[in-house]
Amino acid sequence: MNLLAQFRNFSLLVLALCAFTACQNDEENPFTTNDAQSLEDNTEAEFIFDDALTLGMAVGNSRSGQIDSGRPSGGEFDKDGDEDTFGPCVTITFENLEEYKKITIDFGTEGCTGFDNKLRKGKVILTFTARHFVPGSIVTTTFDGYSVNGIGVEGTKTVTNITTEGGNPTHQIVVADAKLTFPDNTTIEWDSNRKRKFVQGSDTPLIVVDNVYNIEGTYSGKNRRNNTYTLTTTTDLEYKAACRIDGYHKPSAGIVEVESSNRPDYTVDFGTGTCDDTYTATVNGNVIVING
Repeated sequence: MNLLAQFRNFSLLVLALCAFTACQNDEENPFTTNDAQSLEDNTEAEFIFDDALTLGMAVGNSRSGQIDSGRPSGGEFDKDGDEDTFGPCVTITFENLEEYKKITIDFGTEGCTGFDNKLRKGKVILTFTARHFVPGSIVTTTFDGYSVNGIGVEGTKTVTNITTEGGNPTHQIVVADAKLTFPDNTTIEWDSNRKRKFVQGSDTPLIVVDNVYNIEGTYSGKNRRNNTYTLTTTTDLEYKAACRIDGYHKPSAGIVEVESSNRPDYTVDFGTGTCDDTYTATVNGNVIVING
């Protein structure tokens, strides 16, 4: 056998061994960084959009004495007290429009750092027909040149209060055409249609840390690796404000099914209520523990 033939046969053997090893590794480790990217990006998008609404709720609470029947009066108000929450650059404006009211939280083009050490620039714009916890109210959040820590934010979030008489506060949350653009020019595209029910904390609106709510619904999008995905809840996701304040942004409990363009379908279980970023992924019967 000549040298060229020996080399060719050796190369084929190496390729065969690599292919065999890759298959074994894929079987032993069926959950990849691409899969984790979808979950991480979905969590990032949800948190940023929830954060924007929280800013609006903070304005409403701080202006409770200036709001009539759950609706703000017009005008621009003094910044006393705003600096500690939003940062020294913020300008907050209320407007009375014909069918709804409008709050504009303007961080300016240079931006500033708020209480949570996040640098915000641009505008968060909220329109609402009544306060967030008034049954039937509709709160819509949009953005104008807005960014958080250099992540550009686009899209529309609409929250409709669908609470039934005597029931726990419940909201239908629809996010459409959301896009996050990162400093390295990678992007997240994101949509969601969820129902959120408060199970604790709704009776203390000025205290955030005791809030606990459950989420059911669907999420879909394209992650930063350009893979599309859909998440569907099969067991309600539990979110605790105390966990988020401690830096844990994933659900503390609940189960979702994930369909991904680059992987087999899999299931994610977020646990039973502990504040952490640990979860399990099940793919083709294999269970993998992921420590976030």
